[in-house]
Amino acid sequence: TARFSVIGGEQAATAGRLVIAGGGVSRDNAALYRSVLDARSGSGPICVIATASTNREGAQGSIDGSVATFERHGGAGTAQGVLMAVDYTEPASDPAVAARLRQCSGFYFTGGVQSRTMTVLRPGGTNTPALDAILQRHREGAVVGGSSAGAAIMSDPMISGGSTTTSLARGVRRASFADADDDDTSGGVAIMPGIGFLPNALVDQHFLARGRIGRLIAAVLDTPEFDLGFGVDENTALVVDGDIVHPVGASGVV
Repeated sequence: TARFSVIGGEQAATAGRLVIAGGGVSRDNAALYRSVLDARSGSGPICVIATASTNREGAQGSIDGSVATFERHGGAGTAQGVLMAVDYTEPASDPAVAARLRQCSGFYFTGGVQSRTMTVLRPGGTNTPALDAILQRHREGAVVGGSSAGAAIMSDPMISGGSTTTSLARGVRRASFADADDDDTSGGVAIMPGIGFLPNALVDQHFLARGRIGRLIAAVLDTPEFDLGFGVDENTALVVDGDIVHPVGASGVV
């Protein structure tokens, strides 16, 4: 089983860097945003994906905020949005959108509810052309970042919800898209398919701020696909370069 080394620097990897943020990221967190910007591949923009948002309008608002923040740290033209949402799924199957995604130097998934991203990009468990384009660019070296729901999708399967107080008693439940909600408090840890940019560890977010250590322990114990989990706190990211990992930001990673 692959393991990770925790160090103070970075090491180049064939696949692109992952920047897995625990949510609550301040627009002033230069170290976190530079971790994304410094790992770009090619001359294209960072493409912001807001598929975890409630609807098309919310996705556009999330895109606008993230693009402005990236441009604050990287200059004009650094980032642009690619609008897809649960009520606007057509672009995920559009060859022109897939071609546009193949020009991106990296990707950044914003927060919301992680199951919505799967509904848009992997409906019924089948990759859309948009997701295939993103995965291709990541294999070629493009960085992939994500915050909150954008961090959860890094695992496959992923944590999609569950109570932090009942998880140790009830363990894991395999969730459907219909009942997947990261703030759900009705039972144990909800697990469902994710995208899986990070192939050998489970990810949880808002970790220390929301006391999710019990949730992640239960998930690691009861999810046979993984025996390793990373809990990323708010305003912090786990940076993954191949098998080398290190935290950046205001807090820490468990």
